[in-house]
Amino acid sequence: MPSDSKRLQAARRFFGYLASHLDVGISIGLWDGSRIPRGGNSNPRLCIRIASPPVLEAIARRPTPENLAREYTQGGLSLEGGDLIAVGTALRERASKRDLSRLSKTRLLRLAPPFLHLVGRIKPTQGQRPPTVLVE
Repeated sequence: MPSDSKRLQAARRFFGYLASHLDVGISIGLWDGSRIPRGGNSNPRLCIRIASPPVLEAIARRPTPENLAREYTQGGLSLEGGDLIAVGTALRERASKRDLSRLSKTRLLRLAPPFLHLVGRIKPTQGQRPPTVLVE
């Protein structure tokens, strides 16, 4: 498993790459207290705070609405400077499928391994499908 400092550096690189391609108006707050603005027009008050590396790992492995909601209700994700409606409005007003299509999937996969530390360690035996990692 990567050290906390390596996961923090990887998170900064990952969200920095997203910020350079997406202008969604929301900052990402990391567990060390730092903030990464998401785009040139980000609202300095509106921030999604990630409480710890395991929260980011859970979201990276399974970025579903259910998993996001679970992390939010359990305190792994928190909002600063607004509520769910403000975040939804900011995302709806600024995010576009065109912007998402400009992201290099290869680059994202290269930046993600510190969050996906279980991937690659679980090897299926000959002829079996790889196991699915579910986050409870």
